[in-house]
Amino acid sequence: MPGVIENIIFVLVGIFITKLYSFLSRIIKSHISGRNKIKHQIEITINREFKINLKEGCGIEILRKGLVIEWNENVQKESYLNNDGDVVIKLSYENDKNLSRSFVKTLMLYLEEAFIPEAKPFIGIDLHDGCKFTLAKELTFRKDAETYRHFLSDYLSPMVQNDHKFEIMINNLDLMSRRGSFRSVFLRELYLLCEKGFLPNADMRKEAKEFLEFVWNIANKKEYFQERGEEPPLSFIKKYIKISIILVKKKTTQEIDRHICAVEHAFENGAKSVYVTGWGNENIKNTKRIAETLESRGHHRLCEISYNAELEDSILPALCIVFSQTQQKKTN
Repeated sequence: MPGVIENIIFVLVGIFITKLYSFLSRIIKSHISGRNKIKHQIEITINREFKINLKEGCGIEILRKGLVIEWNENVQKESYLNNDGDVVIKLSYENDKNLSRSFVKTLMLYLEEAFIPEAKPFIGIDLHDGCKFTLAKELTFRKDAETYRHFLSDYLSPMVQNDHKFEIMINNLDLMSRRGSFRSVFLRELYLLCEKGFLPNADMRKEAKEFLEFVWNIANKKEYFQERGEEPPLSFIKKYIKISIILVKKKTTQEIDRHICAVEHAFENGAKSVYVTGWGNENIKNTKRIAETLESRGHHRLCEISYNAELEDSILPALCIVFSQTQQKKTN
């Protein structure tokens, strides 16, 4: 009899162990599957959607590094560059419970490594952080409400809570973002500034902040006019950054001809790039007409950027076509 009981117990224990093993295997597979799903969704969103969208918005590839996510039980160093030049983000297992929070954490770590890191000595850490946070705000807002809420509560709110200057900078960059000039003009020129071969210095950082004010004044042109009784300047010709902006807003042939003359006059005054911009369908058509004429005169079209501009209570399609001087002038 004792032998029978022992056999029964042995069988029951075996069944229990088998079921426990099966149960634990399913849990482990579920966690692995969940982590792989989170990894895939975040990598796809940043490597494809975000990078492509940013390139289209700037007319130039700002983020050149790819993203790779690794899961680790114990994370000491959260990010590094691998041999392929990609940014590797290490997420601990505790991050597999919330996709939105994991996305925001990954995005901020990625931008710290990938968003023009060489620009910090050129433009200053505070302005670099402002641009980085503005980009993150754009992407998380477009993604979904939960992701945006995590970004605000976990990152942006703590940053601006005790730093009034940074809060003002974020508000200014946010207005430029809604107008469309943050990407199409400001980020583009900051990126090109780092590509010109200058050595970073205090004058350059000062000029970068003056350029921020210049672009913001145009984005805030209605209030600028109310305060000063005049339109904001549309040319920024300094030591390192030399651009002009042409706002296409007239419909007559005579006014279109004046815009064309304004572009050529800007080049004569030292501009290296001219941003011809039209808001609304009619002005977009006129912007294209101006561009065709400029090309026929030998000016070089650098890129064409389409976006939506938030103007007061409406959102309008917009087009910005960037020109450089004639090919002959560029080679001299």
